[in-house]
Amino acid sequence: MIRLNQILGAVAAELGLERTALRGDRRYAAVVTGRHYYCWLASKLTNNTLYAIGRPIGNRDHSTVINSVRRGDVMMVRSGPDRKRMARILQNIETRLMGDRKI
Repeated sequence: MIRLNQILGAVAAELGLERTALRGDRRYAAVVTGRHYYCWLASKLTNNTLYAIGRPIGNRDHSTVINSVRRGDVMMVRSGPDRKRMARILQNIETRLMGDRKI
């Protein structure tokens, strides 16, 4: 099972950001994009509520998470670079999960 903390870490690593940047109030483009990636991935990969998804990124409310998920959907349709980054993030998460499993 994928945890929100794993998604947050994978997004931060891909974008070269600290997790604290994604939790903060700053609105730099890279940070905002990272939050969109996180919310989109968290909504697609987990069964967490919108409230639970918003907690790790500075207690964002459900409407902020909904907006980020919608923006993530648009990015996935329109933007090649965003799709590639999302694919790398997903691959990193899957690699970490496989490393955690004992056979």
